[in-house]
Amino acid sequence: MREALSILAPLGWLYGFGASLRRRAYALGLLKSERLGSPVISVGGLAMGGSMKTPTVIELARALSSRGPKVGVLGHGYRGASPGPRIVSDGESPLETVASVGDEALLLAHELPGCPIVVGRDKVAAGRLLEERFGRRIVLVDSGFQHRRLHRDLDIVCVTEADLGARVMPAGMLRESVRALGAADMIFTDRATDGRRVAQLKAKRPHDVFSLARADFGFFPLEGTGVEVDAPARAFVFSGIGSPERFVKDVAARGVDVAGQRSFRDHHVFSEGELKDLADAAGKAGALAVVTTAKDAVRIAAWPGALPLLVLAARLDIERLPAVLKRIDSVILARIKAGL
Repeated sequence: MREALSILAPLGWLYGFGASLRRRAYALGLLKSERLGSPVISVGGLAMGGSMKTPTVIELARALSSRGPKVGVLGHGYRGASPGPRIVSDGESPLETVASVGDEALLLAHELPGCPIVVGRDKVAAGRLLEERFGRRIVLVDSGFQHRRLHRDLDIVCVTEADLGARVMPAGMLRESVRALGAADMIFTDRATDGRRVAQLKAKRPHDVFSLARADFGFFPLEGTGVEVDAPARAFVFSGIGSPERFVKDVAARGVDVAGQRSFRDHHVFSEGELKDLADAAGKAGALAVVTTAKDAVRIAAWPGALPLLVLAARLDIERLPAVLKRIDSVILARIKAGL
């Protein structure tokens, strides 16, 4: 394993150097970014996979909307069939499917009623479609840190303790070097894994680093009744997310005896046969229920098992949320004063 990493390290250095050059070209104006009429807040990351970017977008959208301003979200439509731009939700109901726009876009649509969702690989085109159809509003961009062509008024980057010590692809899982955090206005970390590297980051940027933690966990039926049920005494757990081990720990922390578990690659599309196999495995393990994530739930049209399929949902707690919202208010005010 170490030999493979040493062989890939030069490729990772070249990839990271190329990403750094591109970011520098935008900073110097050699490559041009394009503004929307709306203020744009990007929530991105350095690593491939889960670092709580989408839950952060959901929590910020809820917090901003609760104060009155209209909010819209630009997603990336990961693993969707169409490059977009496409309107996933008009704020009333989802207009697309997982197959067409990906699971995270559908999760945004389900979690943010009243908030229009548009996806597209071209974030400028997606943002313009959002404004044309729904008017100017605060625009949150999910996974936007590397999409430099769209001008952002504020860059939030989500990282974990592991990210801060990782390598750039293909030697590691980072899209960009940790040095790219210098371009972030605020940095969000995973409170459950924060360690020495995060502590050093906080010491360097005490006013810019905020931690995230999942809170207010609850079990809900897949059917989407919205009625919370009691935690099962014994459950079989499966997921197709970036950090499956964290999800298993979350289930166990709710007092559930984990009878068995299966994990799939991030964004995995479950076949009917796979779901039947999972239901059979849960029965053989003596489970009383099967538990999955909210992100996985949007990829499951129907559950074939006799045991109930429950979704473990949680709210994201953002450390010093009022201070975060104040930073967002300041960039919006700056745009108003500048007449942009």
